[in-house]
Amino acid sequence: MASKFKFVLCLDDNEADLFYNRFILEQSNISEQYLEFTEFDEAIQSLEKFNALDSSEIYPSLMILDLNMPMYNGVELIEKYNSLFESLKRKGVFFLILTTSQNPNDIRRVKENTIIAAYVQKPFILENIEHYLTAPIIASS
Repeated sequence: MASKFKFVLCLDDNEADLFYNRFILEQSNISEQYLEFTEFDEAIQSLEKFNALDSSEIYPSLMILDLNMPMYNGVELIEKYNSLFESLKRKGVFFLILTTSQNPNDIRRVKENTIIAAYVQKPFILENIEHYLTAPIIASS
């Protein structure tokens, strides 16, 4: 697969998951650069910087977010994104939620947020990465 995204932003409270996801994404050549965060506030600060640039070239066009984290979760980041980042919203960002949760309430919450492109069970699987990035809202490994 040719590089599809210039920047990928990954947010997960588990550093091992971040490492694994980056490894899978690098194997698939899905992006040129990766930004990784274990803290919600750091990810928001990074998005604020991208939003201020107002560049059509430099922004995370794929965000891979962990659903359940302490304090905040991936859906809450998307909600904050929707309310704060007008410049980025105009560019269009592909959101992928990763989770170990099979909780019906989590699935419903993700389905209700139409900006989320896919809800994917961990672990990310290299063979299915293209499917995940073109999938309807619910995908499973």
